[in-house]
Amino acid sequence: MHIDVNDAGQTARKERFEQQIINVEQRAKRYENKTLADFMKRFREEYPQMVPYFEVIERRGRIVLRWRVRKIQSHIERMGVMLTASSVLGLPPDEVLTLYRQKDRSEKTFPNPKTRAGRSTPSRPSSLDHS
Repeated sequence: MHIDVNDAGQTARKERFEQQIINVEQRAKRYENKTLADFMKRFREEYPQMVPYFEVIERRGRIVLRWRVRKIQSHIERMGVMLTASSVLGLPPDEVLTLYRQKDRSEKTFPNPKTRAGRSTPSRPSSLDHS
């Protein structure tokens, strides 16, 4: 079995998230002269995943973004290490991750027929039903 701990991937995700925070703040300056309602509408449309990490206030007719530092730090701390395992020796970690994601998509595309029927066990064929 091959096991890969993706520390580089974790570091890259953290760096991308931190850069997103900075980018949102810089891009928001384009809209700082808008009303608070207009700004929030645009902010939620363009950066819905980033809204929780900012407090948006209006000060002297300008929009000001404040980082919610504790929320940002908490999010970064929860960014865990991805551990992938494969029974195929020599399979590159990126390929293992790709295969894992394809499996997940497949399971979501083709749901378990037992759950569709609202049953926890498969139904028996009528020829075996002795009741």
